[in-house]
Amino acid sequence: MNARAEVDIWEKIVLLSSLAADESRISWDEATEFIDSDPELHKRGLTQVRFAALPPVAARHESYAIWKKDLGNYLYQNRTLKLWKYAPLKQISEVGESERDFRVRLSHLRHEARDLAVEKLRKRYAPKLASLEERLRKAEARVSKEESQYGQQKMQTAVSLGATILGALFGRKMTSAGTVGRATTSMRGVGRIAREKEDIARALKDVEVIQQKLTKLEEEFREKIAGMQEEFTSEELELEEFQIRPRKSDISVGAIALVWTPWRLDRSGLAEPAF
Repeated sequence: MNARAEVDIWEKIVLLSSLAADESRISWDEATEFIDSDPELHKRGLTQVRFAALPPVAARHESYAIWKKDLGNYLYQNRTLKLWKYAPLKQISEVGESERDFRVRLSHLRHEARDLAVEKLRKRYAPKLASLEERLRKAEARVSKEESQYGQQKMQTAVSLGATILGALFGRKMTSAGTVGRATTSMRGVGRIAREKEDIARALKDVEVIQQKLTKLEEEFREKIAGMQEEFTSEELELEEFQIRPRKSDISVGAIALVWTPWRLDRSGLAEPAF
């Protein structure tokens, strides 16, 4: 059981180990394992078979207590559950999930994470882009307005100046009050034309500055999107092996039983297991 990895699994193991006549300890790492199943045992042996002699150590009661303790220590030191961990997504493989299946699952999770990250980035940049686009629209509208006013002012000034010239040429008095007034108005119109041209230049400059800011922001957005695509679509998934060791309090050693296993002799006289 491991809370950090959210793993809660219980496994029943039966170990069958040979017992040498001259050894008091059992080599549990060389034992045969029966996982989640019990070998079939009989209290009475078969007839017409020979039994090996009982090792002296197996006749002592205290030996079984030692073997039981040794088995508990062996399980604690050697029985680990191997899982895989992928740190970027804080994912740990499930019990029984192969490395290949874990990688397939991670691939789907990475695609989902990429889509989510891209959507968050879009939401973060959308107001900025919309604001600059609105400013650009207003700046372009101002240019159109200034150009329209400039055109109208040019026409009015041209008409006024033409009337002044005609009045001066064909009027009865060259320096009549009307002629002077029209000339003054014409000169003022010329000044307004100059100011209108300056307004157009400033409006065009504003459009250029805003357009540059918008272009820069769009490039920045595209670069970050491309970086995310590369980060989340990389084929290399660096997995870390994650091993869970059982807690001593979770290990329960049942009965230690003495059994004889059946063996047979082949034609060459070599013994081979019959179980």
